[in-house]
Amino acid sequence: MLREWPARHIAKCLVAFDADDPAALKSAQIETLIDLRRACDDSGRELLLEVIPPVFAEDPRDADEVLVHAVSAIAAAGVLPDWWKLPPPTSAHGWKRLESAIRSADPHCRGVLVLGLDAPIDELADQLAAAAAHPLCRGFAVGRTIFGETARAWFTGEIEDAAAIDVISQRYLRLVRRFADARHAIGPRAVPALAAVNS
Repeated sequence: MLREWPARHIAKCLVAFDADDPAALKSAQIETLIDLRRACDDSGRELLLEVIPPVFAEDPRDADEVLVHAVSAIAAAGVLPDWWKLPPPTSAHGWKRLESAIRSADPHCRGVLVLGLDAPIDELADQLAAAAAHPLCRGFAVGRTIFGETARAWFTGEIEDAAAIDVISQRYLRLVRRFADARHAIGPRAVPALAAVNS
């Protein structure tokens, strides 16, 4: 199946993964990810792995620690995606720990894309500006923050096509500009950025 895709296409897999999950669940997930990595290698396709650690408000653990632990466990099993798509760490220290975990396992990783998790646009814009300071972050791929509310209004007939297109494009451009401005401000060490809308 992957061999039939155009060569430029990248396989994307989303996994809710917690390194502290029961051993049987974790093992089953890792084995599936290993199979996917092999399939991508065999077909010459890159792999983008989206990891969402299931950390909830009532969870006493540190979110950055859970994220780094999840990425480290996956990488230690030999699953080295070309791209990671991850929630943004909550601090510069969290970003440094994440970068260290990824680069020590795979110095050739293409980078991290930040996911949005339907965050309010002001919050996500701030997260993207903070992420831009870290060279491993290559951009973002978000959806619901950009189009969720507007899509609901459009589906119920509250707004017309042109208004929906305008609102969605303005929200997207706001995030692109915020990330690009922050990346530009860090100077010559900046790397090219990517921005995408998820469905």
